[in-house]
Amino acid sequence: MKKVISLLLMIALVLATMSLATACNSGSSDTGSTTAADAGATTVGGTDAAATTLAPTTAAPATAAPVTEPPTTAAPPPPATWPDNMVTLPTAPKATITIDGVKDDGYGAAYQETKTRNDTPGATGTLYSAWDDKNIYYYLEVKDTTPNHEATNVYERDCVEFFINWNSTPDEDSSDSSHPYWQIRIASAPSADDGVQISCGGNSGLVADNNAGDVGIPFKIAPLVAGDTDLKQGYIIEVAMPIALAPGATPLKEGGSVVVDFQIADNQDGSTRGSQAFLVPDDDMVDNQWQWPNACRGILPLGGVKTVAMVAATKYYPDSSITEGIAAPKDGVLLTGQVIGSVDGGWGDPPNPDTGAGAAFDGDTTTFFDPLAASDPTTYTGLKTDKPYVLTEIRICPRATFLDRFNGASIYGFNDDVFDPATATQIWVSDAAADDAVFQCITADKFIAGTNTGFTHYAYFNLVSHGDVAEIELYGNPK
Repeated sequence: MKKVISLLLMIALVLATMSLATACNSGSSDTGSTTAADAGATTVGGTDAAATTLAPTTAAPATAAPVTEPPTTAAPPPPATWPDNMVTLPTAPKATITIDGVKDDGYGAAYQETKTRNDTPGATGTLYSAWDDKNIYYYLEVKDTTPNHEATNVYERDCVEFFINWNSTPDEDSSDSSHPYWQIRIASAPSADDGVQISCGGNSGLVADNNAGDVGIPFKIAPLVAGDTDLKQGYIIEVAMPIALAPGATPLKEGGSVVVDFQIADNQDGSTRGSQAFLVPDDDMVDNQWQWPNACRGILPLGGVKTVAMVAATKYYPDSSITEGIAAPKDGVLLTGQVIGSVDGGWGDPPNPDTGAGAAFDGDTTTFFDPLAASDPTTYTGLKTDKPYVLTEIRICPRATFLDRFNGASIYGFNDDVFDPATATQIWVSDAAADDAVFQCITADKFIAGTNTGFTHYAYFNLVSHGDVAEIELYGNPK
């Protein structure tokens, strides 16, 4: 009997154990449990407290390399804010210029500075520019009929102030030394008291006082009209701005630019500066450039080497009159050489390249030279030859729409690179308008007696009116 009872107790114990194991491994209401299948582990039987979870038999995935953020770089500076009223000047060609008061062929097109503060009549100027690796060059012809060189304050004398920002960034802050700028004042003539002609200011390399003297800036002053020693008609200033004197300046390069401005001051009554010409004279900041010399309004583009216009055989030239049925001269050859005068353009602002001096020597009577101003010796058309020639015949085709401008048309001869009708030799002059736009053939017997002595330079110019002309042919023999 005792054996039976023992057997029954053992069976009950086994059944209880099996029931407990089943409960531990079934989907019970214990939401915090994890099945062996879920965990990828093996559970060994027993109570919950005694259960042991073994590590997975598969290898753990490799740890990914840490992500490296790219280095943080400073944002580029915002582009310069250019005022809306900036003026782009004619491109300055690359050329090395001799500072002697005579305009070299290497200068670029002319810019007419004719706008004055409050539209007050006064001195105006014609500006030419050039550059090389060492300098910015200017050649400025100033028209001024009220000379004054003796005012007590140097800035109240007739003068020109050249402003230049070497780093080509318009900036009104004069104290900002990251943009080296200059303010160069050159008087029209030495004063009687101290002889000072140049004063300098700025934040880079120059002496900022009224007695700067020689600071290493080459310049030359000359009368606008030869022989006018009292400067009653104006003056010329030619100057080189050496970049070596501007520490921190951006190197000059083709395709670059420099920010500039120009003030032509005119003392008209002997007491004070009565007129001021600027690129943008109605800009209040520009009017106060003595306080803000960095507030320039001109952009000077830097170009390549200038191609000098030459007269040579083309589809038409040199026999356009002959192709129109006029017999060739019996004596003399057609003169060829370098076109001189307003080679960069004619009437307009900026100058029109299609109506410059070369249009009178292109062999095409439908094109024409249209000068920038009437009776102005700085705007003409002409020819520079390789040797002196004595003329045998002149052929001129007037501009069709302005036949009246043939009245006063003249041919002058001279032997240097500066044309001045007061000193050049007038060889022939027309005393009437043209009847038609056809070639006018002027033979040597119609020249002014004793003038046709042989020259290297010939100019077509009109002291009576505009010197418009469609075509010019000069024939002659070497002297």
